[in-house]
Amino acid sequence: MTPRRSIAFALAILLPLAGCATLTGGKLVREGEVPGRLVVRNNAGMPITALTISRCDAMSHGLSRISNPIPNGGAVSFNVGPGCWDVMAGAGGYCGSGGCSWQQKNHRFTMVSRRSHTVTFTPSPD
Repeated sequence: MTPRRSIAFALAILLPLAGCATLTGGKLVREGEVPGRLVVRNNAGMPITALTISRCDAMSHGLSRISNPIPNGGAVSFNVGPGCWDVMAGAGGYCGSGGCSWQQKNHRFTMVSRRSHTVTFTPSPD
């Protein structure tokens, strides 16, 4: 394959993905939006190791928005645009012969510009 054909082939594959927020979960604040403040509080009794934040109409939750676990009793905050949001928190684990130890909870809320909204994750019922 010639270099020119290789570039054209790569562009043909990658161009449809340009601007696609499916993998990341999308921008938290779009250009021109007046954000509100999302506070995520962990009262789950274990560290939160993954946290996704995406608009309700997104195709997927995307990647985790945290690089370090949120300890029990801890909190993190994000600026997010107005509208409907899904927040999913997970406590990491493993999968073995007895099943998986992964736990997750979801919250859906509506953000209002210039307001604060707190989502608190508590222990999952057994």
